[in-house]
Amino acid sequence: MEEKRIKSAWEIAMEKIEKMGELTLKEKREMKEKEYAPKGKVMAERFLDEVIGPRYLEIELQKFKNDEKEIVKKAAFEVFKEAIAMEEFSKSQRALEGISVLGKEIADLKDKISFLFEEYKIKIEKAIREREEQLKISGSAIGEINLEATEIWPEINLEFNAKLNQLKEEIK
Repeated sequence: MEEKRIKSAWEIAMEKIEKMGELTLKEKREMKEKEYAPKGKVMAERFLDEVIGPRYLEIELQKFKNDEKEIVKKAAFEVFKEAIAMEEFSKSQRALEGISVLGKEIADLKDKISFLFEEYKIKIEKAIREREEQLKISGSAIGEINLEATEIWPEINLEFNAKLNQLKEEIK
């Protein structure tokens, strides 16, 4: 009669692993993405919040090798791209700087986006002046007009956000 031996948790786990077989390349890639993508997102957010500067971002990226580095860069890129918005000029400029640090050649695109922000600012100022004339108010004693509460605001916002989204699509 053969004696049955009680297996340790380690032995049971190893038997289960053996039965599972090797991970496919896709599964390995997915595991790496789950591990490294959040690191890229956090780095990008810290950069946007001005906790870290361009040089520190470069140093942090150098800590990763090959596939891991590409995953981190891709995740950071998505955060930077998403941060570009008409309503937040300085954050958008910072996001474009971050994209440049990632090694993307976007100098021409940066100029186009900066020009678009200038156009936006001019259009807003013009709309405010027109609204003041419409209301027949002037002088320094009045407060700022809440353009967002007017009927022209959605139109301006829609127009410029559409243009910005087109430019963002050019960033690859």
